[in-house]
Amino acid sequence: MSPGTLAPFFSTIASGSGRRVSLRSCAGRPLVLVFHGRENAEVVQRVNRALRERYPRAEELTVASVIDLSFVPPLYWGVASMELDRAFRQAAAELPDGVDPKDYVVILPDWTGSTTRKYRARGARHEAVSVVVDADSTVLGTVEGDDPAEPILAALEGRSGGR
Repeated sequence: MSPGTLAPFFSTIASGSGRRVSLRSCAGRPLVLVFHGRENAEVVQRVNRALRERYPRAEELTVASVIDLSFVPPLYWGVASMELDRAFRQAAAELPDGVDPKDYVVILPDWTGSTTRKYRARGARHEAVSVVVDADSTVLGTVEGDDPAEPILAALEGRSGGR
């Protein structure tokens, strides 16, 4: 995704919370989409920790984990969904008291791979791809790799960070 382009529309139901999350529902605040697979899910945890130090309130920033599940046959979607719900509960249990997990743990299953394709993050199962979007739905940058927190912060703060 090239900086300055309009972010593609997406809409999906978040695992665990059942909340509909879309580009429109996130409008008005920056959005960080972290595309990843099971093998590199810890990247999202590291990104969340680093970004929440600078942006502690959910109204300041949405961080969402997007998992391409297009390789999972529909017959197994129920099992995969239960696993994602378990991941939501586990992440929610680690949050401080008084924090609403649905605002801080945003796990977006991409069952058909359409969001992953739109955001050009096809290799994310092997190497995380983060896309930083501003409050007006404009792409600020894309960061690839397993340690994207600092470049994401740079993109959010207007410093050169993403490509």
